[in-house]
Amino acid sequence: MTIETIANILITAAVIVWFAARQLQWAPLVLGRIWRLPAILAVVGVVMVGKSTAGPISTLDISVLVLEIVVSLGLGAGMGAVTGFRAMSPEAVALSAVSAARSGKPANAATLETRTGWVGLALLAALVAVRFGIGFWAAQAGSTIAESTGIILVMFAANRAARAAVVVARLQRSLAPAS
Repeated sequence: MTIETIANILITAAVIVWFAARQLQWAPLVLGRIWRLPAILAVVGVVMVGKSTAGPISTLDISVLVLEIVVSLGLGAGMGAVTGFRAMSPEAVALSAVSAARSGKPANAATLETRTGWVGLALLAALVAVRFGIGFWAAQAGSTIAESTGIILVMFAANRAARAAVVVARLQRSLAPAS
């Protein structure tokens, strides 16, 4: 096992554990930051794929990537649909306002918290299982990038982006005046 393989395993495990813990915790919803994580994961993932790909990318590689992104988007949309909202306590809102003021963005103070709960955790487990299943199958079929950590990060980026899109859409619908 190479150091790169060990690093890939550790990065993947850390991302999975972090995401799993986040499913069960209430977290402030800051619309200005909801897209930051998907963007960072996508950029890092694409760079890692670019650096780890030694030869040409095959049709199989592209097919695997498209399949994984579609699955990630679907499960992310499901996570967004099951996301729960609750009002933050006055103390937590005040803390969020202080934090936002320190960052120079007072408009980013949170007033709502979100979490996906156990259903979100189950969807995350499904995402990981599908990812490893597709990765194993694709590697056996000859894919050169199927087991890349970069692909895993791109997949998580797509998942988080779909979740963010659904959460934002739900929030906008709930705040829209009744007609």
